[in-house]
Amino acid sequence: MLKKAFVVVLMGVMLMALGCNPSPGVSPLDSPVQPAVVSPEPTYEVPVPASGKGVITGILNIQNTEQPMANVELYLGTHIGASVDTPMYSLDPSTAPKAMTDENGHFTFKDVDPGFYVIIIWTPFNSLMVHDASTGAELTVNLQADQVFDAGLLWESLP
Repeated sequence: MLKKAFVVVLMGVMLMALGCNPSPGVSPLDSPVQPAVVSPEPTYEVPVPASGKGVITGILNIQNTEQPMANVELYLGTHIGASVDTPMYSLDPSTAPKAMTDENGHFTFKDVDPGFYVIIIWTPFNSLMVHDASTGAELTVNLQADQVFDAGLLWESLP
């Protein structure tokens, strides 16, 4: 009985050895699964402002997620306070500079007059000022003539 078991095991090993036909240059460690292709970060061409004007650009993401805030209307609210330290802003959507975020949350306000502004997220039901990620306060922009102001990556809750 032991002899039969030995013969069966020996035949199994021989069949496995015969079935293994190594191909030159192919490793059993080579995976048929291809590595994921990582798309490069999208690049944006920031426009050069017209003489005496400025540009404000940035990326807006949804707070506590990695998702962009896509296809959202943004406006610039104009500072109307008595001094720079008075946080009062006015917004008239019919005349204020306007931008839309793209599918990656990127936005650009082009050819903006110099001045103090806040970025406002606008929906038909609600609006809110964008906050500075480092301070938590409203992000104020002191735009100078011929300046490109990059607000960087901003995080906000959905309005």
